[in-house]
Parts: sequence; C-alpha cells; structure tokens
Amino acid sequence: MLKWLSTQNIDLDQISPNLPQRAALAGVAVSFLVALCFPFIRLGLEASTPMIFAAWRTGGAGLILLIVATLTGRTFPKRGQDWQRIVGVSIFATTIGFAAMFFGGSLVAPGLATVIANTQPLFAALLLSLIHI
Repeated sequence: MLKWLSTQNIDLDQISPNLPQRAALAGVAVSFLVALCFPFIRLGLEASTPMIFAAWRTGGAGLILLIVATLTGRTFPKRGQDWQRIVGVSIFATTIGFAAMFFGGSLVAPGLATVIANTQPLFAALLLSLIHI
C-alpha cells in the first residue's frame, strides 16, 4: 500500500481549493474538539476512576442521543433481544473502550495521548500494508 501511495501523483494544492469552505471549517472544528479530549479526561480523572468516568460520559451521551431521537420522531427497537444487543455493545465497545482510553490518558501527558490516539489509523494502514491484505 505504501508503495502504491508513493506512485500516486496527488497534488494537494489542486484538491484544497475545491474543498467547500464550510467543510474545511467543520474539519478544523472537529480537530480542535478532538484535541481537547485528553485535557478534559485529565480533569475528569481527578474526580473519578477511569471506568466510572467512562460510564458517566457514555451514559450522558446516550441520554442526549435518546432525547434527540425522541424529539426528531425516530423509532426505537421494540424487541427485548434488540435492546440486549444495544446494551451489550454500549458496555463492551463503548464504556470499556473509553475506560481503557481514560486509563491510558492518565499515564501520559494529554498532548502525547492526543497524538497517539489520533494517529492510530495511520498505524493501522501501515500494519495493513505490511501484511499485504
């Protein structure tokens, strides 16, 4: 994959002027908010453990999503089995994932944690290119 990328003639000067200004501003805003994540994690961990803090963060976000879904007239699953799956995913994929991220963020400086966390896709692409999938 890296070999393929190096053979591509991608001129960023030709791409960026075509990017709508609102999309560029949205990208900058998202980048800024993501960069704020770990300093706020550091602050939150002063008052709580990583698992409790992760549960509160995901629970709060889930509550906001439920309110927005209700206000916009979205339908909710009706079967108990669907709700069990949703709860299972929320616990294992979200809460535990956030707890691990928060625990890791407590071990290193917030700036370093931000760089490491947000370069994960690059490392995944590098590993993928090494195993030739």
